[in-house]
Amino acid sequence: MNVILLFAVIAIAGTLVIRQTKSKTISLLLASSMLLFFSVSVQAQMIISDMGSTEAMSEGSILELESMSKAFVPPRMTTAKRDGIPSPLTGAIIYNTDEECLQVNNGIPSIPSWECLGGGRGPKGPQGDAGPAGADGANGANGASGARGATGPAGPAGVAGPAGPAGPQGERGLKGPA
Repeated sequence: MNVILLFAVIAIAGTLVIRQTKSKTISLLLASSMLLFFSVSVQAQMIISDMGSTEAMSEGSILELESMSKAFVPPRMTTAKRDGIPSPLTGAIIYNTDEECLQVNNGIPSIPSWECLGGGRGPKGPQGDAGPAGADGANGANGASGARGATGPAGPAGVAGPAGPAGPQGERGLKGPA
């Protein structure tokens, strides 16, 4: 951002100086100097760190990530989403959620060739034996009682019981006509 601002200020100042100057020699010298200045390439490097590092960055790196408590997470996507990337650069890296592996494009942008790093997964093996049954859980609480049902039909008559003991002798009755 600062480099762009510097270029813009120098370009505006150069334009103003050229307009103000009547001597073509100075104008040509200034224009040549500006052209030389603008032709110098700019190189940028970046360190992203949560460790407060002040070490100089390696000359062979454009980006360094430093952390002792965070991970680098590449873009995660399915195979279908990966195949939808238009012209992926050689060396592009993604995490394929279908294959469950980190993939790199070893092909060219027009003909990508995605390969899992570390060899990927092998074929699925046979299902293992069933494990032992777990312990029975505790019985749950009894539910609420339901509504009382209708009275059912009368059942068949039961067997007659044994004869009961004789009752006491009653009082003597009145004598009838003779």
